[in-house]
Amino acid sequence: MAKDKKRDLPYMPFYVGDWLKCPEVRALPPDYRGLWFDLLCYMWESSERGVMINPNGRPYTDDEIIRMVGLDNQNTNIWLTRLLTDGVCYRRDDGAIFSKRMVRDEKTRQIRRETGAKGGNPTLLVKDIDNSDVNQNPDNDIDNDIDIVSEIKRKRTPFKKPTIQEVRNYFDENGYNPDFGETRWHYYNDANWFDSHGSPVLNWKQKMRSVWFKPENKKQSERIMP
Repeated sequence: MAKDKKRDLPYMPFYVGDWLKCPEVRALPPDYRGLWFDLLCYMWESSERGVMINPNGRPYTDDEIIRMVGLDNQNTNIWLTRLLTDGVCYRRDDGAIFSKRMVRDEKTRQIRRETGAKGGNPTLLVKDIDNSDVNQNPDNDIDNDIDIVSEIKRKRTPFKKPTIQEVRNYFDENGYNPDFGETRWHYYNDANWFDSHGSPVLNWKQKMRSVWFKPENKKQSERIMP
């Protein structure tokens, strides 16, 4: 699972502005910030991205985490307690420590990928997630984001590629040259139903109306002769 993620996204996005402006992070002593960044790296490489679990899915214990960052067990759990108390990271019911931001971003990325592969517009689909505020209840925050996406996905009709005849009929019924309509079908079909800007075609009828229903493309009998 982790290997698939690395092939899919081999780097960890790091938002410098967010790091410098986050009040919970800036309030930490410099050495605590360094330890938190180490944890973020381990969370990124985790089999469940954003969560401190081992390859078998078992949550790492606090002692294991302390050893992973190169510390000993003498009074060094104070920094981890501080991270949890200040809301820098959180602990699940099973004891796993996680980054709310990384978990949310990973869910958003997966939704973008799945939606784009199905012909939807991933940017519009997850706009609410990208612009959502972060509150102090991580479980509710993540659940609410996914609920928003689920609702949008239910309302969005999946794109269904038209047949050549459907496009010809649509042009003909609206007074436009069906032969030209057929050339437009091949134009989009050859591009896997992406337009010239690289955006997926979500509604083929709307695309034909807005781009190709022009006077010069009308049927000969429909043209207004001077």
